Amino acid sequence: MRPVVATIDTDALRHNLAKAQTCRPEANILAVIKANAYGHGAVACAKALSDADAFAVASIEEAEVLFNHGVTKRIVLLAGFFEESELALIFHRQWIPVIHTEQQIQLLHCWFQKNPEKSCDIFLKIDTGMHRLGVPLEKFAEWHAKILAIPNIKQCTLMTHFACADELENKTIELQLQCFESLTKQLDNPCSLANSALVMSDVSFRDNWIRPGIMLYGASPFKNGNAQIEGLEPVMTLSSAIIACRVVNAGEQVGYGGDWQAKRQSVIATVAMGYGDGYPRHVPTGTPVIIRNQRCPIVGRVSMDFITVDVTDCPHAAVGDEVIFWGKELPTDEIATQSKTIAYELLTGISQRVRYVYK
Repeated sequence: MRPVVATIDTDALRHNLAKAQTCRPEANILAVIKANAYGHGAVACAKALSDADAFAVASIEEAEVLFNHGVTKRIVLLAGFFEESELALIFHRQWIPVIHTEQQIQLLHCWFQKNPEKSCDIFLKIDTGMHRLGVPLEKFAEWHAKILAIPNIKQCTLMTHFACADELENKTIELQLQCFESLTKQLDNPCSLANSALVMSDVSFRDNWIRPGIMLYGASPFKNGNAQIEGLEPVMTLSSAIIACRVVNAGEQVGYGGDWQAKRQSVIATVAMGYGDGYPRHVPTGTPVIIRNQRCPIVGRVSMDFITVDVTDCPHAAVGDEVIFWGKELPTDEIATQSKTIAYELLTGISQRVRYVYK
């Protein structure tokens, strides 16, 4: 069996959920488990996160996976819906769509005219500065009035999303908060503002539903953050094993393109891991892995199925040894920085051929 494994620590997952609750004890928790729980396995993570008040996913398809595996907790559909034909299933399952276009309001109105006995809750997204989805500020009063005119809508939670929440010193956070407050301060609707970064910040705002995402999985939500210092525990350990070792002489090249050349006689370990498993192809030479509790550098290009590691200074390294690509002693945030990306991309990029083990 190919030794590539993603080991998921569900105790760490629950620890991080408790951290979110501690940060905002008065709020309900809408645990974000979209994109297969950020690559950790949505069904298993949903069951481990049973203390959350509800779950958020991106789409009906993601919600159906949870339902088909016995997850009955309420689910918020962050992308809402796209066609009127989807509404019957949404309201039958009592899922909660996020409304972010005027067309969606029109579709709701039409559907309830045909099904007056039905009712639902919704989230209404306000564009306070992200400029991606949501009610334009100047149209909020109009849209909100249209929603109030639909008696079948039992509760409308107002939400927004922050463009620079990972940079707490960024002034756009305050500006977006001011926009949201100016529009909603006279309303008694519940609100949902905080993603992971704002959950863990000391920024003050009213929030009935917090939306922790990346923090649940043990990665820092902040630019240049440190998850360990921030009290988060990594949930995933991505590992494999050495499948071959060879000696290369000074001047010899390793890997595609001969990008890396040995400066001394070296021992090179070949590890069963590659971009076909989701490990980023563009990590540079020198990116660390852990073998026998020691950091060793990747050398040469990452290929689809294999990675080569210089174990010259790890003299006892041998075929069969475990190789850790990220985990407790090697944070995803560090590997993300090395590969000039973010932990979100690393975690959600794990491919289907990786075996998952839950503990």
